[in-house]
Amino acid sequence: MTAGVIVRDRNTIGGGTVVATVNGVPIAYGEYSMSVSSVRAGVISSFLAKGADQGDPNFWTAAVDGQSPLDALKKAALDGAVHNKLIQILGQQDGLVADISYRAMQDAMKQENQRRADAVQSGQPIYGPQSYTDQVYYDLQISDLESQIQKKAQQDATFTDDQLMKVFNEQYANTPTSPGTITISKLSAAFNAGGGQSKDAARAVMDGICAKIQAGADFDSAAQGADGVTEAEQTLDLNRGAGDDAQRASISEAQYMAVGDVSGVYEDNGSYSILKVTDKSAVTYYTFDQVKDVIASQLAGDAYKQTLQDMTDGADVETTKAYDLMDKLLTSGN
Repeated sequence: MTAGVIVRDRNTIGGGTVVATVNGVPIAYGEYSMSVSSVRAGVISSFLAKGADQGDPNFWTAAVDGQSPLDALKKAALDGAVHNKLIQILGQQDGLVADISYRAMQDAMKQENQRRADAVQSGQPIYGPQSYTDQVYYDLQISDLESQIQKKAQQDATFTDDQLMKVFNEQYANTPTSPGTITISKLSAAFNAGGGQSKDAARAVMDGICAKIQAGADFDSAAQGADGVTEAEQTLDLNRGAGDDAQRASISEAQYMAVGDVSGVYEDNGSYSILKVTDKSAVTYYTFDQVKDVIASQLAGDAYKQTLQDMTDGADVETTKAYDLMDKLLTSGN
């Protein structure tokens, strides 16, 4: 289903045929059909999920929950076409585009495709496809125009520090920019693992090592000669918090210790362990100045979305006779 399809009977529908208007601005069949292409698969899937049979000759016209797939497709496509046309209207109001007609889009695409063909022929590099289809070019133009509108809205918008600070306090003030970490060296004796030593035996081994350290033995050498004791370096992520079973016990021991401190014996995921804190870094958070411009951009984007929503809610949409004559076009290929 592409722009420019012709129905050869008493009524002819071509790419430029007006099928609807929004606030008096025409929506051509070529634009509408591209919206159909965007939503068609989703509409079919939604009705299949409701039990409809796509192989049924009456699939498109048989109502499910009070609506037929054809009616759902036409409405979804019209909503999409209206949405895109409102973006074009906004862009025109902002002075970003002069002509928002379907013909203007077609002319621009032909010029761009010719430019690309000339570049390829002369050996010059091009970015993207050698030639745009209607659908790809249309989607690209709408996307680029929307980005330009939002960029202009951001440039034109002014927000007070109170407005920006409100968003900062709600969304950024308690958001870490980097996690707090504690690096530890840990001695551990596992118990009851694969027929290993008992819990009491593992505790006795670690109590002995702890006594050596308290008596002045070096942490790294205190476990020498002890059976079943392993030593490992580990970085604890404080942002993962108490919800992380693998780190919970070690974080609980280490979070209030200073670099160089050594813990007592603690139970740690099937082991008894002793840890030494070798490094610590504090959690850092966003400052207002760091995200002030980001928040302004966010507010401008929200204002644009609200403007578009208000335009959608208040849009005067009217369909033409051609809109009611294209059912066969929309459902061809099932």
